[in-house]
Amino acid sequence: MISTKRIQIDLVGFWVSTLCAIHCIAVPLLLTFSAFGSLHFLANPAIESVVIFFSVCIAFSSLVPSYRNKHHKIHPILFMAIGLVGIGFGRIFHDFEAIEIGGTVLGGFFIAYAHLLNWRLLKKA
Repeated sequence: MISTKRIQIDLVGFWVSTLCAIHCIAVPLLLTFSAFGSLHFLANPAIESVVIFFSVCIAFSSLVPSYRNKHHKIHPILFMAIGLVGIGFGRIFHDFEAIEIGGTVLGGFFIAYAHLLNWRLLKKA
């Protein structure tokens, strides 16, 4: 039987990663093209770092034990790794806004997909 805790961690991880990617898309657009210019604190690197840190912690605490103890499929971990590389690439090139946004958005969606795939594999296991 699937642990309800594992499924909940995957759902939280999926939504945190998805919201992270949406944040990376929406905040620059909101700050640039609207009256939300006063919300510049949303683009604070400290806030982004905290969200990324929690996203990575949730991903590792869910995907690695699921791989080792349940389904033994490497695909979710590979998607997580691709996502982490994308986020890292975006953070390294933070001076180039298009590269930063592209890397972090794709990275967030790859990590979200890793959680979704892990959730499906846990349901089958």
